[in-house]
Amino acid sequence: GQVALDLVLPDPACADQKLPVCVLLHGAFQDSTSVTMSDLALDLAERGLPAVVMNRRGYGGIDPGDAELRLSMFGFDEDLDDVLQLVAQRQPGRPIAIVGFSCGSGFAGRYAGSRGLWSAWSRLGGEQASQEGPDAGGGSAGRARPRLLCSVAYDPGYDVSPEGAISRIKPPFSWFVNFSMKYFYAFRHRGEFIKKSESWASLVGAMLSPTTGVVETFRKCRKLSGVDGSSAWLDMQEVRLQEIALPSLLINSRDDPICVWQNVEAVLGDIKANPNLVLADLQRGAHGCKFTLWGTSNFAHRMIAEFVISASEEWRAGSS
Repeated sequence: GQVALDLVLPDPACADQKLPVCVLLHGAFQDSTSVTMSDLALDLAERGLPAVVMNRRGYGGIDPGDAELRLSMFGFDEDLDDVLQLVAQRQPGRPIAIVGFSCGSGFAGRYAGSRGLWSAWSRLGGEQASQEGPDAGGGSAGRARPRLLCSVAYDPGYDVSPEGAISRIKPPFSWFVNFSMKYFYAFRHRGEFIKKSESWASLVGAMLSPTTGVVETFRKCRKLSGVDGSSAWLDMQEVRLQEIALPSLLINSRDDPICVWQNVEAVLGDIKANPNLVLADLQRGAHGCKFTLWGTSNFAHRMIAEFVISASEEWRAGSS
C-alpha cells in the first residue's frame, strides 16, 4: 500500500534543531489538505516544530493500487514504521511526537503503546531506536528511526469496537458519519474492490445500501482492512491505554457530538491508572472546533505545542 507525506518546516531563522518532529495522523474522512491538519501543521511550525502529515492508504488522492488493496480508518502500524524511517533519514537525531486527530488519535495511541520499546525516555530503547526499527510484522527491522518522545490524542473515541464509540454517536451526526464511511471507503474505491472477487463486490454493495445503518456500515468497513474475524481486527486496531509508556496528552470535550463524553467515562479508570497519561477535560470544544472567544485561533493547537515542547525540554534535561 502507498502513503503520502506533506511537510511543513519552521522558518529557518527561528528553527531549533533540538525540537522534535511532529507526525500528524488525520481523521477518518480527512487528509493533509483538511483544515484540521493544515492549520495544526502551520501552527506547530510557527512554534518551531517541524510537522509531517501522513496521508494514509486511500487518502490524499493516492491510487491504492490493485496488488494489496487494504483500507483502515485507524491506519496500519507498519505504514507508520515506514514513515518514521523516512523522518529519521531527513531529520536525523531528532525525537518524534505522534499527534492524531479523531480516528488518527486511535492510531497514535495504539502506536505509542505497541512501539514503547523505542521510547526516548528509556536509555536502552533510545539507543536501539537510533540503530534499528521494530520488527512487528512490518518488515522494518534493521532500519534507523527517531526515538518516540510523546503522543497526543486530539478528540479520541478510545473504544474502536462496533459496540464502542461508533455506537454512541446520535443523529443527525450518526447520519453524517454513516454517509461518509460509505463514500470514503466503499464508493470512492468501489472499482478496485469489485474487481477483487464477487464477495468483495457484495461487501461494497452492502456498505452502500441506504438501509445499512452506521454501526453495520462500520462492521463491514472493518473487512476492507484484509483481516479476517472481529477478534483479529481488534487485536490489530485496539488502543491499549495501559500499555502506553510515553508521556501522552488526551484532549476531549464534553460537548463533542462525534466522540462523546461517555467514551471518556468508559475508560477513565485506565487513564487514571497510567501515570504517563494526562486528560484535558474541556467543557466546550465540540469535535476539532476548539476556537478562542473571537474564533481567530484554535487553542488546542497551543496546548499540543506546549505539551510537545515541555516533553522535549524535560527529556533533554534528563539526558544531560
